[in-house]
Amino acid sequence: MQIKQFYPYSPRKADFKQLSRSFVARESLLEELIDSIREQAAAEAIQHWMILGMRGMGKSHLIALLFQMIKNTADLNKDWIPLLMHEEEQSVFSLHTLFIRFLTQLGEEIVDTDKNKSRAISDFIDLQRDDNKKQEEILESVVAFLKDFVRETGKRLLVLMENSDDIFSRYISKKNDIKQFRNMLQHDNFMMLIATSPTFFDEISKPSAPLYQFFRIRNLELLTYEQAFELLNRWKQSDKQLSGRKSKTMQFDINDYRLRALYHLTGGNPRVLLFLYMTITGEDGIRSAVEIFSKLLEEDLSTYYLSRLRDLSNQVQPIILALAESDKNLTQKEIAQKTFLPMKSIGTAMLRLEKDRLIRPVTEKKGKNTLYTLTDNLFRLWHQWRISVHNKEVIRAVVMCVAVWYKKEELEQWSMSNDIIGIHCKEALQYRATEHFKSLWAPFHQESESMIIRYLKNEDDQNLSRILATLKETGIDAERILGKVGKDLEATGDVDKAVKVAKIRLENNNEDVDAWMDLARLYFRQENFEEGVSALEKIVEFSPENVKAWRGLGFVCNMQGNHVRAEAVLKKSIELDPKDARAWKHLGVSFNNQKRFGEAQKALEKALELDPKDVDAWIWLSRACGGQEDYTGAEVASQKAVELDPEDADGWRWLARACSSQGNDKGAEEAFKRIVELDPEDVDGWKWLGISLHALKRYGEAQAALEKSVELDPEDTDCWKWLARTCGSQGNYKGAEAALRKAVEIEPKDADAWKWLGRAYG
Repeated sequence: MQIKQFYPYSPRKADFKQLSRSFVARESLLEELIDSIREQAAAEAIQHWMILGMRGMGKSHLIALLFQMIKNTADLNKDWIPLLMHEEEQSVFSLHTLFIRFLTQLGEEIVDTDKNKSRAISDFIDLQRDDNKKQEEILESVVAFLKDFVRETGKRLLVLMENSDDIFSRYISKKNDIKQFRNMLQHDNFMMLIATSPTFFDEISKPSAPLYQFFRIRNLELLTYEQAFELLNRWKQSDKQLSGRKSKTMQFDINDYRLRALYHLTGGNPRVLLFLYMTITGEDGIRSAVEIFSKLLEEDLSTYYLSRLRDLSNQVQPIILALAESDKNLTQKEIAQKTFLPMKSIGTAMLRLEKDRLIRPVTEKKGKNTLYTLTDNLFRLWHQWRISVHNKEVIRAVVMCVAVWYKKEELEQWSMSNDIIGIHCKEALQYRATEHFKSLWAPFHQESESMIIRYLKNEDDQNLSRILATLKETGIDAERILGKVGKDLEATGDVDKAVKVAKIRLENNNEDVDAWMDLARLYFRQENFEEGVSALEKIVEFSPENVKAWRGLGFVCNMQGNHVRAEAVLKKSIELDPKDARAWKHLGVSFNNQKRFGEAQKALEKALELDPKDVDAWIWLSRACGGQEDYTGAEVASQKAVELDPEDADGWRWLARACSSQGNDKGAEEAFKRIVELDPEDVDGWKWLGISLHALKRYGEAQAALEKSVELDPEDTDCWKWLARTCGSQGNYKGAEAALRKAVEIEPKDADAWKWLGRAYG
């Protein structure tokens, strides 16, 4: 792992190219600072800067890059000498020692370009060690020396100071010293200060403080997912260049939800992101991440966070610790329960912590149910590591990262070893079973359905396969999601894509009965009956007792006209479930179509015994009765059908036929009128209405109905012949002749039409 050679501990060790390669998200701030530095080169009043951002946010990176840019940019270097102060300035305890550090750093900075001047600075500092000199005298001498140096060289000093909160709130404790420092910066104009701090400390935030509103302040925000993705890619390129590898490197995909889950773990903190990047680059990466993360937690962060905790009052410390120890965000009520703090004091404390940028709400509306989280994700990782009952070698952040990034089979393989990798992989396998792990994938699961549909519509099979593999790897039932996607596509009319989804489900599990059933239904919607039957046959092969499949197969055989097979299949269905009303109905249909009306009647009566409200069964019973010339029974059955569903035209049609067969032309008329009311485009409805009216000798009405029929279907010879008869019954022989001529024109071999036409001539 080459990148660990220069980061995360000291970006100062990196050269300008390395720093530039991995610098993301802060470009606008860097540009703003560089513009300001250029503007201040000859300004009478210099603007000073304070950059705020929690640990790991890239303050050191920004400062190191600024330092390199000033040194390596000609127009900046001619006006400024950059002084990169130590990250921790423990030797500073007063204002005069701070300026001695400025002077010392200046001597170190120019040692390669002006050794004589550097040696003169060293000698001058030694002269200040006279025991009789007062602090004020030393300060005055050092400031005068610095001013003279700036005047002689024509270059102002650019002081780059990290952790300035320690200097201004701890090391320089006298308020008058800070006031004096402000006056120097404000009026002497020989130096520009760009400082950083992890917190918005009192000396710059309180209105009564000397440095209040003195600096131009900028905050380093957490990285967005897109910025984090860019940073990962830059590290990847740096790794390749530093190692000299020519082989193909790992490719990151911005749509890879594993990356989104890892981003969630980092909270957008670049330093945590780096450790996770190291972890996902292989076994060596895991070992490197554990080693360096352990060092960070134990050496770098412990001193810092312990001192920060001591700065917090007893009233707010428990709140910070409660949020750090919890794996989820907490409400004020939950914090009160965890800390035993009185609920009435929680609200005020939360406001103070929020103002200090130590916590933030994660929901928009504020109130009792507002969820809060820490702004510093590194603190949570450090605190959980510190209080862990496990071996300190186990880094929870690495465990979570490993669990997210690697496949279960990889973790199981690596967990066989007893080294640090094996330990973390064992922990990762356990973590995968927790609710917290599942919560990392919640956004992915919520979006997966729409993403699958999008990939299907775009025919993006590669991304479709990837998202399905991710669903499987995260322990989510992809079958359930795919089933819902298929139904959504079917509901919107995209049956072809729904078929593809069903086939994907079967690729995952060829014995998935539900998928075969969906595929069969979809094939039938496409009128692909052959494939639909094959799908149903697969189901009864895998699941011989699947009543639904046997029944469906019988239904389709009836539709195809294979009534003998339908009978056999439906008898099998009924054998499995004698109380399946629909199977009895379809068996009745099969018998009916074979003209075995008595058997049909018995089957349909059984169906209606089981389900008396099945309109379709009543209609088929009417047909079975009619087939046996039991028109009274047919009328009773069809009457029941239209009572259950007055909007069913078929029910009215069979009622009309039953009435007509009994000579009940009035009943037939009413039924046919109802049919054409329900469907004014029903040709047969108009024709039979005309025939019924003709039988009632209401020829004028009959003619109107039949004219409507031939208007709808000018090729129906029966309609034309009945229209001719109706015209003839009214003595309108010309009309009859015209209608019959139309009939023989359509069907020249219709003997009846020719015979009636001859009569019309007579």
